[in-house]
Amino acid sequence: MTHPASLQDWIDRATRDLKGKPLDKLDTPLEEGFTLRALYTALDREGAQDDLHAPGADNLRRGASPLANSREGWIIRQRHAAPHAEVANDHLLEDLRRGVTSIELALHTAPQRPNTAAPGVPVFNLADLDRALQGVHLDGISLALDAGHAALPAAALALQLAAQRGTPFARLEPGLDPLGLLLATGASPLPLHLAWDQAAPLAAHLQRERRGVALRLDASPLQHGGAHAAHALGYLLASGLDALRNLQQRGLALTDAAAQLSFALRMPTAFFLGAAMLRALRVTWASALQHLGLDPAALPPLLIAAPDLRAMTRRDPWVNLLRNTATTFAAAVGGADVVTTTPFDDPLHTPSDLGRRIARNTQLILQREAHLHAVIDPAGGAYALEALTDDLAQAAWAELQAIEAQGGLTDALTSGWLPQRVLQTQRARQDAIARRKRPITGVSSFPRLHDGPLPAPPVLPPTPTPQAPTLPPPTLPAPQDPAFLHDLLRAAALHP
Repeated sequence: MTHPASLQDWIDRATRDLKGKPLDKLDTPLEEGFTLRALYTALDREGAQDDLHAPGADNLRRGASPLANSREGWIIRQRHAAPHAEVANDHLLEDLRRGVTSIELALHTAPQRPNTAAPGVPVFNLADLDRALQGVHLDGISLALDAGHAALPAAALALQLAAQRGTPFARLEPGLDPLGLLLATGASPLPLHLAWDQAAPLAAHLQRERRGVALRLDASPLQHGGAHAAHALGYLLASGLDALRNLQQRGLALTDAAAQLSFALRMPTAFFLGAAMLRALRVTWASALQHLGLDPAALPPLLIAAPDLRAMTRRDPWVNLLRNTATTFAAAVGGADVVTTTPFDDPLHTPSDLGRRIARNTQLILQREAHLHAVIDPAGGAYALEALTDDLAQAAWAELQAIEAQGGLTDALTSGWLPQRVLQTQRARQDAIARRKRPITGVSSFPRLHDGPLPAPPVLPPTPTPQAPTLPPPTLPAPQDPAFLHDLLRAAALHP
């Protein structure tokens, strides 16, 4: 009669196979300061079972709502940054016909992202935006904008286009993020208090209409600068609290302000870490809301996930297909509400038809064929993932407290304190890559030295950029009537 293997049996066998080496040789140390162990058991969850409530309850660990994405699946988003409005229009119409449910327009004013060659769609006025969205049923899509410091006038153009066509957007995400832009570009055309003065009316307008989320608090600049997962999560928590303070000071009720926030994260290629990041963000943000006297279940965070561009390589870009699959899978399992899969050839040039097709089909296969969304929190209860979620949540909360001890996120950024912390992590990572302790497949490990570059798809030359005004825009009025749109456009001098 055989007996079930015990934990000690596993330890004895592993020790024997390691030929006397310590068992921690099987563990994986993480940049955040804790370790992903080789084996987890029920003992690792003793005393923590109360965290595993139903999705949508308490700390939102297992999902932002009782049904999460199980009915219709997460939102499949594709980013477009072709340097010509007509080209972008052709590309996004094809995506929408082929299953994409949300479009992100990266405009020429957006900060240049690392390891990507797409320059941005040239939208300078209403006619340009109309061309970019020609043939699109506005009430059937979610439109996200990435316009950098021009996010506010770009949102005004979108609202004006909807008014002109007599059809509102199903959902509009202007992507306002004053502090994030300061971090991404190192400068702000306006003092931050004026930037918030202009953001608050648009947030109030979208909240009244219930057709969008004004702010996209994005950890991408910090992550692309070298931040590890706990840095990114702590930054997002601090950014969320900073946004709530600023919006509340400008007349929005705290519940309305919280409903106008979304959080964007870059997914690492390490599957468990990526899934745990999203779950830990829900847990910690729920805790922050509870400290403010709000009900997290009534204000679930909108989580946006995309691959970490640091993992996208120009050399041997075919390996990016595998990286995209891992990051997209982690985003789906972790419970992201919106997922973007970057085309594998995006680092080389404006993505090809093949690149965009495989990117969207990666999500479609996981959602419509594998039905990954049909099970709520499919990895919930897995000892390794739950332990990693706990570790990340604790590290993120400690990072938030450290930022608040610096006087808040603005002071932590402008003083150089937070960038210096991230720089130390980046230097350690670069050293590990240089020593091949962190291999990059196709680059530092198993390179294909004789591969030629992929051919670039034909693209029309970019539209010339008109001379931008040098005067900063004035404070904008509350969006009460059509004059609001005119004032927004006049303030930014983007109308003809």
